[in-house]
Amino acid sequence: MRFEDGFSISLKITLFVLLGTAFVFTCILGFSYIFNRNLFFDETEKSTVNLTRSVANRIDQEFRAIEQIPETLACVLETVTLEEKTMLSLVENVVRESPNLYGVAIAFEPYAFDRSVSEYAPYYYRSNGSTSFLQLAKSSYNYFRKDWYHIPKQLRAPTWTEPYLDAGGGDILMTTYSVPFFERDESGKPGKLKGIVTADVSLKSLTRLVESVNVAKTGFCFLISGTGTFITHPDPELIMRESLFSVAETLQRPGMRDVGRRMLREEAGFV
Repeated sequence: MRFEDGFSISLKITLFVLLGTAFVFTCILGFSYIFNRNLFFDETEKSTVNLTRSVANRIDQEFRAIEQIPETLACVLETVTLEEKTMLSLVENVVRESPNLYGVAIAFEPYAFDRSVSEYAPYYYRSNGSTSFLQLAKSSYNYFRKDWYHIPKQLRAPTWTEPYLDAGGGDILMTTYSVPFFERDESGKPGKLKGIVTADVSLKSLTRLVESVNVAKTGFCFLISGTGTFITHPDPELIMRESLFSVAETLQRPGMRDVGRRMLREEAGFV
């Protein structure tokens, strides 16, 4: 065997060994990449889900605290008959002492507050750092036709309204929790409707609440209504103007529509 032939065979063996080593090394790198990527996604999903639950619980607690205000007032109005001065003082104090609340109204059915008064709906709300008073019983407002009054009256149950501009009332974008109160018989069974107690929350305060939640370096939270409309969002141009579905259409992201539909069904998930 010539020296050149031996050198050629050795070179081939060396190249074969190097190629085999490179292949094994590549497989190890590939496996390590896939393993680490999956581990990263798993950890990201866990931390995101935990954060979302924490944020949701925090917002739920805030809303529940707001719900308790008209629920308590409705219970009081069903139990005792308050003098007008006492009732107004009570409502004013509630608004003053509840920083996340924009306003409270007690709107009565015709002649339910006073047999000589067809409409009566006192309203206290925040204005320039203090509380202001407004009587909603006026022809230009007609509170009987407002969703915050009409819907809970028909359902005979507490309801949250879709966000709206309360023109002639609070004059801001808000959402309202309305609680009906009734005449009660001796057994406590509700009878004739006496009126509606409301608690208003401004969208600005909701935005501040949601923006206070930090999601890593570039993440953010947002709230949508029952129809997918943005109630809060870092981009104020989207609030009450766009929905998750209209943005998905603009961006041509069908996956975003699927997420929106799942959110409206109150499902939980990770994408």
